[in-house]
Amino acid sequence: MIDQIIKENTGVHDDNLPGFQNHDGLWFGVNEHNSYFRLAEKIHHNYPNVKKILEIGSGAGSLSSWLRFLNKDYEIVTVDGNENILDSPYIINNYHFVIRTDQEYHLVDIKSQTFKFDLVLCYEHLEHIEKEALPKWFEMLNKHTSPGSIFLGSASTLDYNPRVHVTLESKEWWQQQFSTVGWSVLDVNVLNQETKPFNFEIANTNELTFIKL
Repeated sequence: MIDQIIKENTGVHDDNLPGFQNHDGLWFGVNEHNSYFRLAEKIHHNYPNVKKILEIGSGAGSLSSWLRFLNKDYEIVTVDGNENILDSPYIINNYHFVIRTDQEYHLVDIKSQTFKFDLVLCYEHLEHIEKEALPKWFEMLNKHTSPGSIFLGSASTLDYNPRVHVTLESKEWWQQQFSTVGWSVLDVNVLNQETKPFNFEIANTNELTFIKL
């Protein structure tokens, strides 16, 4: 059993919140869902033996759904600020929490101990976090990971709507932010033209891969 015990954090309730775009997480169609399979397959190929996975900014949950399909031993928790994602057929309600990822949250096990994850996935989400909120975002990441935990993700560089993509920075900038809070660059490629889902633009994103020191 997993719970999120900061009950004041119930997700995004203002469609005009900087960084938030309601429809971003509501891709429930089969074709869209299937487009996440190759990325899930690549992650599973690289990390078949991890046990606990957290997906931050999961959207409709397709990536984690495919990972569950590929490996029944994975214990995967998804978090996202959009309460409408609860309508998605690709999440498991007992393992999905509607929260703002840039505010305090606390995932715990049945013994009320902080749940620590071996692998964190966070694709096309960081650009939605305002810079002044990043310290709390990183604090929550570190709360739920341990030395040796892996981070796989990306941050878009696409400047299409300044209210939605609020933090557009270089790969080197993101690497410095992670380094400052105890993560080292991991030399691995998971996201590429062959594995990208339908809504990712490889030319307009930075793949971010790290290991916690």
